[in-house]
Amino acid sequence: MDNFMDKITQKLNSQDMIRANAAADAAELENLENQVTVFKEQIEKYDDCLQEMRQLNLRNIESAKEVKDLTRQAGESLEKTAGEVESASVSRIKQTSDLSIAGINQTVAESLAKIAEIQDNSGKDNLEKMTETVSGLKNMQDEAFKSLEDFLHTDNVKVYRNVQAAVIEELEKQTNELKEVQEKTARGSKVLLPFVIISMILTLANTGILVAQILGLF
Repeated sequence: MDNFMDKITQKLNSQDMIRANAAADAAELENLENQVTVFKEQIEKYDDCLQEMRQLNLRNIESAKEVKDLTRQAGESLEKTAGEVESASVSRIKQTSDLSIAGINQTVAESLAKIAEIQDNSGKDNLEKMTETVSGLKNMQDEAFKSLEDFLHTDNVKVYRNVQAAVIEELEKQTNELKEVQEKTARGSKVLLPFVIISMILTLANTGILVAQILGLF
């Protein structure tokens, strides 16, 4: 009887152990399934992040190309603007110079005619008149050439200032266009704008120096 009871007890204990082990295995399996689910969710988030990074990279590439194109167009526009202003101003200076020189030549011709007239009527009085005429002619020439020189220098300064103002205006226009493009792109591409602006400012300075050298300001 005691042996029979011992066997029943052992059998019951074995079943309890089996059920306990099965429950532990089920709990462990459930835990593993939960971990797998979390891992899958993390993988999906990682894939989404990679997709966003790819899209951002593509936008940055497009933005860099657009900024580069605008910078090139800005440089061409600045050169064109400076050239147009310089050509117009230089043309006006040339016309004024031609008129001034023509006036000087006319004065010289008139004075020479007077000298010839005086020479035809020789005499002491006429010689004095001729001397006065020559002296007056020299003074008129000196004053005319000095006025012309002052005018050319002043107008050259005006040309330089006109070119400078036109270039600055064009630079502001192109900078605003670059800002509009930059605001449409991702934050990562914003570092491009300062370098572009610095480059355009250097271009402006070089253009101004070149024009000043052409006009002989320094």
